[in-house]
Amino acid sequence: MTGFLITCGGETWQLPPLLSWEVQRTDGDPCDSAVVTFLFEPARLGELKNATRLRLARDGETAFFGVIDEFEASVGDGGRRVTVSARSLAALLMDNELRAASYRVLTLADALAVFALPCGATKTETDALPAVRDFAVDTGTTCWQALCGFCRHSAGLRPRFSADGTLLIKKPSPRRWLLGDTCGFTSATYRLCRSGVISHQTVVTARGAAETAENAPFIKLGGMARKVSMRTGNLLNAQWRTARQRVEDSMRGAVTLTVTLASGFGAQPGDTVQVALSQLGVSGDYTLRAVTDRCERGVRECELELEGTLG
Repeated sequence: MTGFLITCGGETWQLPPLLSWEVQRTDGDPCDSAVVTFLFEPARLGELKNATRLRLARDGETAFFGVIDEFEASVGDGGRRVTVSARSLAALLMDNELRAASYRVLTLADALAVFALPCGATKTETDALPAVRDFAVDTGTTCWQALCGFCRHSAGLRPRFSADGTLLIKKPSPRRWLLGDTCGFTSATYRLCRSGVISHQTVVTARGAAETAENAPFIKLGGMARKVSMRTGNLLNAQWRTARQRVEDSMRGAVTLTVTLASGFGAQPGDTVQVALSQLGVSGDYTLRAVTDRCERGVRECELELEGTLG
């Protein structure tokens, strides 16, 4: 892995050989992140202070591009070292808030112009999304929350950033992968968490009408967690979710499988992984939510966070 820092003046500095690195790619929630450590050159302190972007490349391809959150230079028994932490360009949208506004009709082009482009997210790949009527944001809503709200209400999508910093608003094209006993895993953990999962969700409007969604797999397993929320007014708030979406959101993280491999894994977040781990008794299709690649002292490992279904 090769690292590059880009300063606020647009200058690029190729980093010394990395002592350690970690890159986490996700499906957009939370955003991607990276941490790198390298030998510290005191003469470079000024460039470190001015650095605003981190790019990591592997085999000539960008593995990460994002906003530098912090760096730490230290001197001790291990010598002079610098650690740089960064988040994907989603950080630009997460760190900027909006004033209250409402839109009679909000198109994708409008949403990008208001929520993404002013923050610096200029590279985009999008599907054709339907416009959203009577869309509203509250004061203090972040640009990321507003964009996510538009995408969920328009087409049930979650925006995300690619490794090279392109904003993706499109249906994923998942590939299929096999993860079995011969994959060379060093550890695997299966977790089922029922806390927070909704069995029945009801949304009541100001006029008393009700919309209800049920979580059939959870109910079949004896789950009982009824939730009731209120929707006021005619505007569709960016952070508001339908009853069905609230049930779906409550299921994220309910069934997870974490597998650590002694080598890399080519799958990307959103891909489908066919799992067959006899030592855990786990099998079936899982969705890859996050993949963390790391290397410490020349030893590389890859951690996969997979999401399964109840039942």
